[in-house]
Amino acid sequence: MSRAPAPDGPPSRFGGGRDDLPTRAELLEAPVAWVDARLARRPLDVIPGVGETFAAQAAEAGATTVGDLLWRVPRAYGKRPGTVLLADLEPGENSAVEIRVIRARKVRTRRRRFSLVEARIADDSAGRKAVWFNQPWMEEKLRADSHWYLEGRLEKGGFVVSAAEQVAGPAAEPGSGSGIRWQAGESRPPGLADDSPRAAHSAGGEIGPGRWRRWSFEACRLAGRLPEPLPATIRRNRGMAGLAAAFREAHFPADATRSGRPWRSSPSRA
Repeated sequence: MSRAPAPDGPPSRFGGGRDDLPTRAELLEAPVAWVDARLARRPLDVIPGVGETFAAQAAEAGATTVGDLLWRVPRAYGKRPGTVLLADLEPGENSAVEIRVIRARKVRTRRRRFSLVEARIADDSAGRKAVWFNQPWMEEKLRADSHWYLEGRLEKGGFVVSAAEQVAGPAAEPGSGSGIRWQAGESRPPGLADDSPRAAHSAGGEIGPGRWRRWSFEACRLAGRLPEPLPATIRRNRGMAGLAAAFREAHFPADATRSGRPWRSSPSRA
């Protein structure tokens, strides 16, 4: 069998056309990493921020390894809910608000392994109570006069928060995976408060969606060390993404058209 001809240039960027090639400077700056054949089977404590307690909670939700975390793909993709004033919230509707915290406290409950954090929040229109379920760490973060972007819905007991991000005033971080420098030490997960398409990471067990999102980001940073199951020639000829690119696009899509593409063009999990 004859050997396939070697490619005459670098592969195109993932999601781009055949002419969308990286520059020589970009190739020289690209990091070199050793393949870690056991990465997908390594325990979650290799992820920054995952200690013994969180690892046990993640195991109860079905995630014990880096591979489990990477395959815990977002449940949906879309844009953030429309931002409204507290006074204009409609009961039961998913909404987003930008607020200031007045005070916060942890509420004792009789239910075992159930926690509740309440905060008095306000904007220019009104004040309301916001509620976090099973996120006890929020009590320390919700400092008086801090500004937050919250998503959730208004219920009888207050505004039930499903996602929260502290912001420095009205400015918001980019919300998509566009422009992420995955190997840079200062890289952080994209923000929630932008109009860009983004993935919705679901909660699991006692762990909220925000923490799963941060862990997924760190796992995606490590994904460049995963061994590729298919030869580069096959991937190039068929326009298939590598595993790292597929996982990164699945968790943090750069635009709406690319959020579902990795799973159509990447090798199967088996």
